[in-house]
Amino acid sequence: MVHQDKFENGWREWSKHVLMELERLSDKSEDVCEKIEKLNTDVTILQTKTSIFSKSTHVVLSAIVAGIISFITAYIIKHY
Repeated sequence: MVHQDKFENGWREWSKHVLMELERLSDKSEDVCEKIEKLNTDVTILQTKTSIFSKSTHVVLSAIVAGIISFITAYIIKHY
């Protein structure tokens, strides 16, 4: 009976420790999930900005190329 009491007392202490660790790990897991959600949001924002920049850069470059072609065409027409 004494051995059984020691075992039960030891398990009570150990079970408290296990529960505390489970709570700590649960909190850490929630923190990690929140950080992952924030990173997903940041990635989405960066993808959107990159897409907008890429499109606007394409428009600007197209306008520059069109201007250069117009200039060269006008020059050729005037001088030849």
